Amino acid sequence: MKPFWDEALKIINKYQFSVNGGPVILLQTENEYSAGIHHPDSDEYLNFLLKIVRDSGFKELIFNSDPDNTAQRYPIKGVYKDNSVLQTANLNRNALKHLTELKKNQPGKPAFVSEFWPGWFDDWHEQHHHRYSVETFEHEISDLLFKVKNFF
Repeated sequence: MKPFWDEALKIINKYQFSVNGGPVILLQTENEYSAGIHHPDSDEYLNFLLKIVRDSGFKELIFNSDPDNTAQRYPIKGVYKDNSVLQTANLNRNALKHLTELKKNQPGKPAFVSEFWPGWFDDWHEQHHHRYSVETFEHEISDLLFKVKNFF
Protein backbone atom coordinates (compact mmCIF):
# COMPACT_ATOMS: atom_id res chain seq x y z
CA MET A 1 0.00 0.00 0.00
CA LYS A 2 2.72 2.48 0.94
CA PRO A 3 4.68 2.15 -2.34
CA PHE A 4 1.48 2.81 -4.30
CA TRP A 5 0.60 5.90 -2.26
CA ASP A 6 4.18 7.18 -2.43
CA GLU A 7 4.15 7.07 -6.23
CA ALA A 8 0.64 8.50 -6.54
CA LEU A 9 1.43 11.35 -4.17
CA LYS A 10 4.52 12.33 -6.17
CA ILE A 11 2.11 13.19 -8.97
CA ILE A 12 -0.77 14.55 -6.89
CA ASN A 13 1.41 16.86 -4.80
CA LYS A 14 2.64 18.70 -7.89
CA TYR A 15 -0.92 19.91 -8.46
CA GLN A 16 -1.92 21.10 -4.98
CA PHE A 17 -3.79 24.38 -4.96
CA SER A 18 -2.20 25.89 -1.86
CA VAL A 19 1.31 24.90 -2.90
CA ASN A 20 1.40 25.40 -6.68
CA GLY A 21 -1.97 26.91 -7.58
CA GLY A 22 -3.03 23.60 -9.11
CA PRO A 23 -6.49 22.04 -9.30
CA VAL A 24 -6.14 19.62 -6.34
CA ILE A 25 -8.06 21.01 -3.36
CA LEU A 26 -8.75 17.80 -1.43
CA LEU A 27 -7.92 14.11 -1.31
CA GLN A 28 -10.01 11.11 -0.36
CA THR A 29 -7.89 8.54 1.48
CA GLU A 30 -10.44 5.74 1.73
CA ASN A 31 -13.84 4.87 0.33
CA GLU A 32 -16.45 3.35 2.61
CA TYR A 33 -13.82 1.51 4.62
CA SER A 34 -15.72 1.91 7.85
CA ALA A 35 -19.04 1.00 6.23
CA GLY A 36 -19.03 -2.67 7.01
CA ILE A 37 -15.68 -3.78 8.33
CA HIS A 38 -15.01 -1.42 11.21
CA HIS A 39 -12.90 -3.13 13.84
CA PRO A 40 -10.08 -2.07 16.18
CA ASP A 41 -7.49 -2.26 13.37
CA SER A 42 -9.47 0.27 11.32
CA ASP A 43 -8.13 3.16 13.37
CA GLU A 44 -4.54 2.01 12.88
CA TYR A 45 -5.06 1.56 9.13
CA LEU A 46 -6.74 4.94 8.62
CA ASN A 47 -4.06 6.75 10.64
CA PHE A 48 -1.41 4.88 8.61
CA LEU A 49 -2.93 6.31 5.41
CA LEU A 50 -3.15 9.78 6.92
CA LYS A 51 0.52 9.65 7.94
CA ILE A 52 1.61 8.60 4.44
CA VAL A 53 -0.34 11.47 2.89
CA ARG A 54 0.80 14.13 5.40
CA ASP A 55 4.43 12.94 5.37
CA SER A 56 4.46 13.33 1.58
CA GLY A 57 3.87 17.07 1.93
CA PHE A 58 0.18 17.05 1.06
CA LYS A 59 -1.33 20.23 2.55
CA GLU A 60 -4.91 20.22 1.27
CA LEU A 61 -8.07 18.91 2.92
CA ILE A 62 -8.31 15.15 3.46
CA PHE A 63 -11.66 13.41 3.66
CA ASN A 64 -13.27 10.01 4.09
CA SER A 65 -16.32 9.04 2.09
CA ASP A 66 -18.70 6.85 4.04
CA PRO A 67 -22.36 5.83 3.92
CA ASP A 68 -24.75 8.25 5.56
CA ASN A 69 -25.22 6.28 8.77
CA THR A 70 -21.50 5.88 9.46
CA ALA A 71 -21.28 9.30 11.12
CA GLN A 72 -23.69 8.08 13.75
CA ARG A 73 -22.10 4.68 14.29
CA TYR A 74 -18.41 5.54 13.86
CA PRO A 75 -17.67 9.26 14.02
CA ILE A 76 -14.15 9.77 12.73
CA LYS A 77 -13.33 12.40 15.33
CA GLY A 78 -12.49 9.44 17.55
CA VAL A 79 -10.52 7.63 14.85
CA TYR A 80 -7.97 10.10 13.55
CA LYS A 81 -5.24 11.51 15.73
CA ASP A 82 -5.24 14.50 13.35
CA ASN A 83 -8.54 16.40 13.64
CA SER A 84 -8.17 17.82 10.13
CA VAL A 85 -9.88 14.93 8.34
CA LEU A 86 -13.39 15.69 7.10
CA GLN A 87 -16.05 13.00 7.32
CA THR A 88 -18.48 13.12 4.41
CA ALA A 89 -21.67 11.29 3.57
CA ASN A 90 -22.87 9.08 0.74
CA LEU A 91 -26.64 9.19 0.64
CA ASN A 92 -29.77 9.14 -1.42
CA ARG A 93 -32.50 9.86 1.14
CA ASN A 94 -33.05 11.83 4.35
CA ALA A 95 -30.25 14.32 3.74
CA LEU A 96 -31.30 16.66 6.54
CA LYS A 97 -31.33 13.85 9.11
CA HIS A 98 -27.98 12.39 8.10
CA LEU A 99 -26.18 15.69 7.64
CA THR A 100 -27.45 16.90 11.02
CA GLU A 101 -25.76 13.90 12.63
CA LEU A 102 -22.62 14.45 10.58
CA LYS A 103 -22.50 18.12 11.59
CA LYS A 104 -23.03 17.23 15.26
CA ASN A 105 -20.01 14.92 15.15
CA GLN A 106 -17.73 17.51 13.57
CA PRO A 107 -18.72 21.04 14.58
CA GLY A 108 -17.13 23.85 12.64
CA LYS A 109 -16.64 21.71 9.56
CA PRO A 110 -18.69 21.83 6.37
CA ALA A 111 -21.49 19.40 5.62
CA PHE A 112 -20.18 17.59 2.56
CA VAL A 113 -22.10 15.06 0.48
CA SER A 114 -19.47 13.07 -1.37
CA GLU A 115 -21.98 10.86 -3.19
CA PHE A 116 -25.63 11.45 -3.95
CA TRP A 117 -27.24 8.79 -6.10
CA PRO A 118 -30.76 8.94 -7.50
CA GLY A 119 -30.82 5.19 -7.91
CA TRP A 120 -28.63 2.18 -7.51
CA PHE A 121 -26.59 -0.15 -9.67
CA ASP A 122 -28.29 -3.05 -11.39
CA ASP A 123 -27.25 -6.62 -10.84
CA TRP A 124 -26.87 -8.72 -13.96
CA HIS A 125 -29.90 -10.92 -13.31
CA GLU A 126 -32.34 -8.11 -12.44
CA GLN A 127 -35.09 -7.13 -14.82
CA HIS A 128 -35.43 -3.46 -13.86
CA HIS A 129 -33.36 -0.39 -13.11
CA HIS A 130 -33.05 0.90 -9.57
CA ARG A 131 -33.79 4.59 -9.88
CA TYR A 132 -35.95 7.28 -8.41
CA SER A 133 -39.06 8.64 -9.96
CA VAL A 134 -38.68 12.25 -11.08
CA GLU A 135 -40.87 13.35 -8.16
CA THR A 136 -38.78 11.50 -5.57
CA PHE A 137 -35.55 12.81 -7.05
CA GLU A 138 -36.91 16.36 -7.05
CA HIS A 139 -37.91 16.05 -3.38
CA GLU A 140 -34.58 14.58 -2.26
CA ILE A 141 -32.36 16.97 -4.22
CA SER A 142 -34.46 19.95 -3.08
CA ASP A 143 -33.98 18.92 0.56
CA LEU A 144 -30.29 18.49 -0.02
CA LEU A 145 -29.80 21.82 -1.78
CA PHE A 146 -32.20 24.06 0.11
CA LYS A 147 -33.14 22.72 3.54
CA VAL A 148 -29.64 21.60 4.45
CA LYS A 149 -28.17 24.88 3.22
CA ASN A 150 -30.52 26.85 5.44
CA PHE A 151 -29.89 24.53 8.38
CA PHE A 152 -26.17 25.31 8.46
